[in-house]
Amino acid sequence: MDMYEELCKSPCKGDCTECVPLLSVQEVLEWRPDERPWPLRPLSPRTACSSVGTSHLCHQTQWRPTKLLDRRTVPRTLVCHDMKGGYLDDRFVYGSDNHADYRFFHWAGVDIFVYFSHKFVTIAPPVWVNAAHLHGVLILGTVITEWDSGKKLLEEVLHGSKEKRSQFVHQLVSICKHYGMDGWLINVENKVEPKDVVVLKELLEELTAAMHREISHSQVIWYDSVTRDGSLKWQNELNAENKLFFDVCDGIFLNYVWKEDGLARSIRQAGVRALDVYVGVDVFGRNCYGGGGFNTSAAVEKARAQGLSVALFAQGWVHECWALENFTPLEYTFWRKLWPLLHVHGPSGLPFDTSFCQGYGERKYKRGKVESEQPWHNLSLQMPQPCLPICVEDASQLPKGDAVSKEKVTTKFSGCVQHWPKDAYHGGGCLRLQRPTNIEVFGQRIYHKLFFCSFHVGEQDALCISYAIKSSQEGKEAPKDLALGLLFLDTAAGGYRDEYFGVETKGMKESLDEKTGWKLRNYVVPARGRRYKITEICVALDPNATDVLLGWLSICLY
Repeated sequence: MDMYEELCKSPCKGDCTECVPLLSVQEVLEWRPDERPWPLRPLSPRTACSSVGTSHLCHQTQWRPTKLLDRRTVPRTLVCHDMKGGYLDDRFVYGSDNHADYRFFHWAGVDIFVYFSHKFVTIAPPVWVNAAHLHGVLILGTVITEWDSGKKLLEEVLHGSKEKRSQFVHQLVSICKHYGMDGWLINVENKVEPKDVVVLKELLEELTAAMHREISHSQVIWYDSVTRDGSLKWQNELNAENKLFFDVCDGIFLNYVWKEDGLARSIRQAGVRALDVYVGVDVFGRNCYGGGGFNTSAAVEKARAQGLSVALFAQGWVHECWALENFTPLEYTFWRKLWPLLHVHGPSGLPFDTSFCQGYGERKYKRGKVESEQPWHNLSLQMPQPCLPICVEDASQLPKGDAVSKEKVTTKFSGCVQHWPKDAYHGGGCLRLQRPTNIEVFGQRIYHKLFFCSFHVGEQDALCISYAIKSSQEGKEAPKDLALGLLFLDTAAGGYRDEYFGVETKGMKESLDEKTGWKLRNYVVPARGRRYKITEICVALDPNATDVLLGWLSICLY
């Protein structure tokens, strides 16, 4: 049984194995790898360059190449997933039947994802590891000690022999490797005795070095809490009180009650490592600039104005605090406001396949046919998600007043690209593409940019391209006036060049499944005798193509 078959196990008929945290030092020291490893995706490559989120507009009447930036030189975005204590239905290794459970799909704007709970050693469930790694995003677990009970746990490590501390570090590294994680968030939220501060610093340094030896891309990030004299005193900036910890790890996650002048001081303290300072932003708005909620972007904007990275805490706010039937449009609204402040990355390397499934469904489809009527939720089965923020009605449609509300809202999709859960070619959903209703584009071709990417094609490589489309209206044939567009960077031929694959493309082979209505188009692009690169993927809708489902997209070397 290969990994994908393992991931596809039915949660009812299959294995109900759970991922659980480790609650004590003894559990960590006695931990051993599972006899039967869980199916885990390796970290996928992503583009070496990034682009500013403003480059990824939902609809355009002209298609221009995106301005590229070296991703090593731009601020990063960390998401810290804290939801109701963690280990909800996402703890099941092979998913659950709770199709309304929380899902995350804005991976293109994120660099690091932290799975957080208030347990001593939080191991990220494999459904999150697989979804993050599919999109090239690092995923970290959490080591946390809090208050009096946490102080005792920490002292059990710090007061042990040097050999015991080294064994503790070794176990954390082994746990990361076994469960596919890429590092740790270290959160010490209890007083530390002054004599133990140096030992704590050495432990952090040893862990960081050991992680780098075993997982070269790993990250160990320190939370802004304890100071150099052991006091539990959040600084809300990088300064002399907490810099000794920052100096021996990969970054610091600042507490949320910061001021702009403190961010400026943080830059001076960090020097050449300013991008390793993650400005904490609490989406629930607790004492945070801007008040969080749909105004979270105000705090992010302040951090970005200083050129600093950002750590978004509890990004599942929409799912926790609004009626579930409103989750999708409000989640898109939340992230659309953030997108201009993020640096977007995309997939790198062929083959590339996606059905746009978000890892859940009211039923499950395979090649357009219903495979199971049972609702399901398994983020391990998520497919690559678009790099653009989906278009929705203006946020002014949201209720006024208190940012947290269970109130029903009237916000509806008026955008031209949206996730569509009522049909699928593979998985539990697809994309619905429409001509925009909020701008005058009559008689013009509309371009929906889907992916920013980096797919290298060799001199002797032919390409095989396929996609599946269907009308969103029952019984109606999919429109012919739709084409898949690829943007090629072909230096030898003079730079960028766009090419479209539609119904009139020479050599196109098309097949229609009359039972499901899905139409599959296939194209072969001959080898060109020189190297080139695919940098963007879009869908072009001509005036007569008004409403279509896109259920499959595949590009591979042939």
